[in-house]
Amino acid sequence: MPHVILEGPLDLQQFCATYKPVVKQHDGEILKLLQAYLSTRGDEALIEAIAIQNGYPVRFLVQILSRNNRTTVKLYPGTDPEKTNGVKKIIGIVARQLKACSSGVQYGANNLGEFLLE
Repeated sequence: MPHVILEGPLDLQQFCATYKPVVKQHDGEILKLLQAYLSTRGDEALIEAIAIQNGYPVRFLVQILSRNNRTTVKLYPGTDPEKTNGVKKIIGIVARQLKACSSGVQYGANNLGEFLLE
């Protein structure tokens, strides 16, 4: 399952409070990050996402879990989309957004190296 772990302190409540939807288009591919939903405890969030490749939309949720100075970005287990490059790119986009909003946060274990560089 595609995932990224971020190491370091991250304020998920602040991230969700300032989050803005994203649409990226390139070579016929459309990647959309829609609404973000924060749990009542403030340590989990879901982001609605759509990856459109070759005219075929894949809808899913990106799950963010933040505990003990470790934040995991992955597919929400309740959705099981095909793990296309578009799906992986969206997880990479979310990880980059989280890293950018918190100084001192670094990439930890992940299986999306090439998708974190874009």
